[in-house]
Amino acid sequence: MSFTFAGEASTAYHVRLLNSAESVLPLTRERVVRMSGLHGALRLMPDLGERVLTLECWLDVDTHPFIASQRQIRLGHVAAWLNPLRGMQRLIFDTMPDRFYWCTVADAIDARVEAHQGMFPVRFTCADPFVYAVAPATVVMTTSPHTFTQAGTAPADPLLRLQGGSTGAGGQQISIAIGGRTLVYRGALAAGDWLEIDAAAINSPWPANAKTVVRVVGATRTNVLPHMERPLFPVLPIGSNTITVTPIGGATWSRLEIMTRSRWI
Repeated sequence: MSFTFAGEASTAYHVRLLNSAESVLPLTRERVVRMSGLHGALRLMPDLGERVLTLECWLDVDTHPFIASQRQIRLGHVAAWLNPLRGMQRLIFDTMPDRFYWCTVADAIDARVEAHQGMFPVRFTCADPFVYAVAPATVVMTTSPHTFTQAGTAPADPLLRLQGGSTGAGGQQISIAIGGRTLVYRGALAAGDWLEIDAAAINSPWPANAKTVVRVVGATRTNVLPHMERPLFPVLPIGSNTITVTPIGGATWSRLEIMTRSRWI
């Protein structure tokens, strides 16, 4: 088996995956309150902690003829590839090519040598415990309301891209009801512009991600978060979701794109 890390296949570095522990659930952070004089304890909803993935890898070294320095050279290339100073990178297993983890190497790598071949464990830590779709579905709606089914096993933080028209004055506004929350935009929006509401900024790996609201005019991106009536960001529950777009006071809308960002625990 093989895997891809930081966009590069392990086979490009002569690395094969011997086995890996199947990660069913990430670590949890328990929240327990114990009060003197009372029996038992109050257990609050736990938080998800880091996810740890341990891979047993094998470094292939040509043995006919065997060149003593080849193993060290290839291990040097592997070290540069897995360098934790590169930050969080995507990890994809060839057995699950449609999903990825945000990972970084979290431990020393020591190789043992057997018959000139190198064997070594790699311990990846995922600060973001969720598993994400490599190619998340995008829902496009031009009429309201619109219903679709959200895949995955965990609620997702979507990216919304809206086109419409509003002067941002005279009571004009556009509201979007999604996932039990209503977002109201009171700023300006001209034909051809995009209003982007990003509930996760997943393109910037956790924890550098930040929820943003920007107006996109050509190549110019402007922060318009202050023009949101209530800066509540949407969450897509698992299963059926109904989205309603409502222009008010003469505002209009023509298209809403929802990058669903399906994710799994």
